[in-house]
Amino acid sequence: MVLEQDQTPHRTLNAIQLMLLKLFNRDMPDQEIKEIRDLLLNYLDAKLQKQVAIDIARKGITQTDLDTVLNESQRTQSKNARSY
Repeated sequence: MVLEQDQTPHRTLNAIQLMLLKLFNRDMPDQEIKEIRDLLLNYLDAKLQKQVAIDIARKGITQTDLDTVLNESQRTQSKNARSY
C-alpha cells in the first residue's frame, strides 16, 4: 500500500479485480448488472457464513453465548436510547 500526498491509501488491483474489469468491460443492461452483483454478493456471503461457522466451532461458542451477547447488546442500545 502506498500513501500519496493526501494520505489516502492507494492499492493496486489484484488479479481477480483485473480479470473482472476485463470481463465486464462492455455495456450491460441494468438487470444484468444487478444479477452479477447478486451473484458476487451471494458468493461472498456463503464464504463468510462458512468461516463464521468454522470459527464458532473452533472457539466452542454456543447458541447460549450468542444469545447472551445479543441480549447485552440490545440492553445497551435501549439504555442509550432512553438517555436522550
